[in-house]
Amino acid sequence: MALNVHNKLVFIDGTIPKLPETHRDAGSWSRCSDMSLLFMFTAESIWKNLLARFKQDDAPRVYEIEQRLGSIQQGSMDETTYYTELITLCKEYKNYVEIPVFTCGKFECNAAQSWESLQKRSLVTKFLMGLNESFESSRRQILMLKPLPNIEDVFNLITQDER
Repeated sequence: MALNVHNKLVFIDGTIPKLPETHRDAGSWSRCSDMSLLFMFTAESIWKNLLARFKQDDAPRVYEIEQRLGSIQQGSMDETTYYTELITLCKEYKNYVEIPVFTCGKFECNAAQSWESLQKRSLVTKFLMGLNESFESSRRQILMLKPLPNIEDVFNLITQDER
């Protein structure tokens, strides 16, 4: 977010490639991209280096997380513990699995937002599916809401019901 606020994201993702030294805006590009770390002189090269170093790729852990996400149930946990465990698993999953980036060549493309909305809806569904049967009436009421609330609001509704 900080990079985006400072208009630096385009240097990191390569949207604005390095300009040739002869280009009239080469100096401006250089000043905007200037960063140096480990003999890397562009934001893009730093970003690629960090990705290569820290990107996690652990198929057994991904399998374990997906298995847990598919079977998570509240059981003997209270609502807060169940919610926290589910959210933690989802956040860890995002660290291991690369979220697809969609580009359509048009400014109005909203595929990435649609993907994120589906993931958020899926999280709400998983949460509701794993709740104990004592929350059946709350679950039905929440599922009838249009639009479906976000996970934080659903959690608040469930904790209010418990009280």
